[in-house]
Amino acid sequence: MRLIISHLTRGLIYRSFLRLLPAFPGTVFSLFWQLVNLYGTLPALILTVLFFQSAAILVALLIMTASLFAIDFQTSFIAGAALIVFLILVWATATLYVNCRLRLKQYHLYCSTRTALILLGLLLCNRLPELKLSPGMTFWEMHIKPNRAGKLEAMEPGSIARNIAADYCRAKELLGPGAVIFGCSPGSFVRHMQEAGLDAARYTVWETVIPPHRSRVFGRERPFYFYIVQ
Repeated sequence: MRLIISHLTRGLIYRSFLRLLPAFPGTVFSLFWQLVNLYGTLPALILTVLFFQSAAILVALLIMTASLFAIDFQTSFIAGAALIVFLILVWATATLYVNCRLRLKQYHLYCSTRTALILLGLLLCNRLPELKLSPGMTFWEMHIKPNRAGKLEAMEPGSIARNIAADYCRAKELLGPGAVIFGCSPGSFVRHMQEAGLDAARYTVWETVIPPHRSRVFGRERPFYFYIVQ
């Protein structure tokens, strides 16, 4: 009984259940960005809305069951939708707070999960990421800042490498050694990462199944790569 009580709100690996609050929307939004790459914006929007709606219906059913059907479905669904909106706001607040603290030069980070990383590895590369799970591990999806996207070709390689080095050091300083950063981008940044001084053992780069000609929308035909940085 003592063991059960001591683990009501914390597990053997993660000592706080609060990380669950942004986890659900973080997973969905990480998948959304890659669904846009794979199927287009409209199908990605429809699938994401359907996913959130299904989650709200599931919460509504749980509320009805817990109340022994004393609460009708409409009220339960409104409560479920409100919970989903609350979780999205928690995720957005956590993401905004981290980016305001980091002030990275080249990237934005979005709160995500190990589940999203595994699913994206399978979806984009048909591979499973090999990571040793630790209590302090957090997961962040990276995207190039909108004002930088499409302009990297015009930048000097040395400038890109310096930005990567500065952003990596800043992220590790504030997020801790357990931070795992991942993302997908057209073109390879491996040379820039090497010039930035990143240890090759700390990052993994896989070519994705996205056809290279799809990158023409970004101005140039290049393969897409999936990055995992620790």
